[in-house]
Amino acid sequence: MKKMAIFIDCTNKYPLSFSANNTKTDFIARGLISNGWDTTVIGSIVGQNISKIQHGRTPDGVKYFILKRKRNVIISLLKNAILQYKLIVKTRIKSGTNILIIDTGYLALLLLHVMMAKLLKFKIAHIITEWPLTHNTSITQKIYVNLFGYFCDTILPISSALEEKVIKFKKPVFRLPILADFSNYQNLDNNIGAYFSYCAHAGYIRNIDIFIQATEKCIRDNLKIDLILVLYGRQQQIDIIGNLIKEKRLDHSIKILTKVRSDELNMLYAKSLALLAPMDPNSLQDKYRFSQKMAEYLSSGRPIITSNVGDIGYYLNNNEDIYFTQHSSEGYYEKMKYVLKHRKEANKVGASGFKKGSKFFHFKTVSQNLALHFSALS
Repeated sequence: MKKMAIFIDCTNKYPLSFSANNTKTDFIARGLISNGWDTTVIGSIVGQNISKIQHGRTPDGVKYFILKRKRNVIISLLKNAILQYKLIVKTRIKSGTNILIIDTGYLALLLLHVMMAKLLKFKIAHIITEWPLTHNTSITQKIYVNLFGYFCDTILPISSALEEKVIKFKKPVFRLPILADFSNYQNLDNNIGAYFSYCAHAGYIRNIDIFIQATEKCIRDNLKIDLILVLYGRQQQIDIIGNLIKEKRLDHSIKILTKVRSDELNMLYAKSLALLAPMDPNSLQDKYRFSQKMAEYLSSGRPIITSNVGDIGYYLNNNEDIYFTQHSSEGYYEKMKYVLKHRKEANKVGASGFKKGSKFFHFKTVSQNLALHFSALS
């Protein structure tokens, strides 16, 4: 029996742009393909500033459509909603299993997707990566998180904390963790550079400042290290960080890279002393979510320095597979200094982290189980 999984409103200009959601969607789609499914990614209903609709297939066989944004927002949304429905009709399998995979926090979009799925007799799978309830949550978000599960056939939370939140809906649950490709491990222990790396959106200036301060402390201790910041986001945000570095006179030791190709990024990771991943124990968002960046880091085989927040401590052990520290410039400074002085141990920690990551987060393994889960729904 043929099987089709259609991702809708899960991505942003996939596969032409880089984002955590694009990466995760790509891994799920590729994994399902390896298990006999067809996959299609239909872009955001908001659309992109492009001259015409773009479509094609990735090298791994994922079919994609990038929708166009029009000047009038309302007209654009209406036309793209109709287009999304037509694309679903066009790509569905008439005599087989069809799953509509959604990942949205907007009530109107949820209802639209549910209507499409019901009309076309699709099963609905909802990916949950965050829990939006805070002190300033809107009424529509509160309605959303209390109702969305009743419209779905299965829920795919990214973490155990989110899994506990969705149990109340009494729907089949599949924990869909962070994903990466662990099939190509490059052991570069004898060719490691004298730098630490952090890759993130330039908007996370508080976290970036923690690493800038930690690097500054290392330099004051006469430790010969560099910090490489791989940043994406608006140029204005990147410039703010660049100016902060210049003000501290650290531009000789802290370098900013932008628009880095995936193969270059992977090599950068593989040659790093360690990879930095800020997780704030006081942040509800960090407690509930599970950063996709962590899987990418683990797949490099290099040690990670982070805080024990959320699910990461369920999978990895401190000083064996990962280094946990306090979420502060002082905490990261101490661990960076430790890694610099204990390189052989750090190499072993990185290799052990890779092994654990391969066990729990390899996209093909997780997708094989997800494919079985989807098949059991029909």
